[in-house]
Amino acid sequence: MSETELARTPEEDANRLYTRYVMDCGLRGDLLDLLVALTPCSLGYAEIGARLLADPDTKLNNNPYRPWIELYGGNEFQEGAASPPGSSIVSPKGGGSASPSRTPPAGRN
Repeated sequence: MSETELARTPEEDANRLYTRYVMDCGLRGDLLDLLVALTPCSLGYAEIGARLLADPDTKLNNNPYRPWIELYGGNEFQEGAASPPGSSIVSPKGGGSASPSRTPPAGRN
């Protein structure tokens, strides 16, 4: 699909609504809100990528989706998908990038 065709193709409601929801979470909330909004998509991509890489019928040579399959099916993305949302960004001691209302005061954990 060319860039011109892409620009002329109307967005499906589900895609438009989901992307606007994620953008709204990122703009109105904090980093944790954004991570939670992105989690279903990330977990779905991880599941599909892992299945495609494990499937002996998946042809990677000359496949235009090979980079996508290898990214989302690869170890780094799989490890991230297996971790709780925000676990590498928001520490239990109140560090990280969550808003102050989401983190316990110092010394009260």
